[in-house]
Amino acid sequence: MKATPEDQLRLLDLQKVDAEIDLLNHRAKNLPEHSQITELEAVKQSSDSELGLVSIDEADVKREVAKADADAEQVRTRKTRDEVRLASGQGSAKDLEHLQHELVSLSRRVNDLEEIELEIMMRLDEFTSKANEYRAIIADTDAKLEVLTASRDKQLSELAANVKNLKEERAMIAGKIAAELLALYEKLRASNEGVGAAAIVRKRCSGCHLDLTAIDAEKFKQAPVDDVLRCEECRRILIRTVDSGLI
Repeated sequence: MKATPEDQLRLLDLQKVDAEIDLLNHRAKNLPEHSQITELEAVKQSSDSELGLVSIDEADVKREVAKADADAEQVRTRKTRDEVRLASGQGSAKDLEHLQHELVSLSRRVNDLEEIELEIMMRLDEFTSKANEYRAIIADTDAKLEVLTASRDKQLSELAANVKNLKEERAMIAGKIAAELLALYEKLRASNEGVGAAAIVRKRCSGCHLDLTAIDAEKFKQAPVDDVLRCEECRRILIRTVDSGLI
């Protein structure tokens, strides 16, 4: 293939811009915030799930507390009523004696119900404490996610703006290169880890970093300036410059 020396040199400019674009895209893809956000989202999801389960238990125990309190209040109300009747002294001696026995029984019943209620409330405190722990974790995670997301988005925005500018520069350079040479460069770049053209630097391919053989070096030295050279090892386009060592 033939191409003007100017077009060949432009390939190096294009390659430089493409390398910068690839580097910025790599940075955008591998920002540390990505993995940190993923980890925190996993923590939040797990905490949300655990909170949901604990909240169900908490709600069940709250209903138990309400029922126990209602039962105890019902007995307390009856005990108060009997105390008022006994204090009034109305009724036969037998009735008053029966009230006294009933008050003893009601007092024991109130004590029993209050103990049951206390035990249930202690269980409720445990569930509420666990629920609050998960809520605190979620709140802390949300705060961290907000900071990390803002940092990530800012960096991605800046990187995207830089890539946009580089792509505009790339279009200007590519527009000046012959179509056939540009097509070859694009094909080689796609199959060679983003590098389609490389300068010869002191008789070495800067693409694969291997020295030219003496035969290849002499062949390239004698080749016309418009010949498009290819590395025998990596097959990339080789560009002669003042640092090639072939003069």
